[in-house]
Amino acid sequence: MLILFESFVWFALQKHERRREHLRAAEQALAQAEGLALKQAIPERARLGIHNQRALLAIQEGDVEAYTYSAILGFQGFQRFPSQMRRQEWMTHLKQALACWPQERRVRDLLDLLV
Repeated sequence: MLILFESFVWFALQKHERRREHLRAAEQALAQAEGLALKQAIPERARLGIHNQRALLAIQEGDVEAYTYSAILGFQGFQRFPSQMRRQEWMTHLKQALACWPQERRVRDLLDLLV
């Protein structure tokens, strides 16, 4: 899906150039999917990738609220559509979030989803 690819490109630019506007552009690209979902069906696999990418962007932006929201949607997605790759991606992002916000209860509570 082009929306997800566009987000990956902006995120890669941000890693290379360290400019916040690249993070915002990546998020705006992903936000297009919400409007598109109202007009046409987005495959569940693509939707799950979008939730995981939004979670990663939220970590980079330091937005714990956006991270937990996207992480929960991502978890629900890979529960409905089992994918080892997406589950591993989710776990990697959770580890990064725990490193960023070790005392944040909302992030630690996400570990309970795995039980």
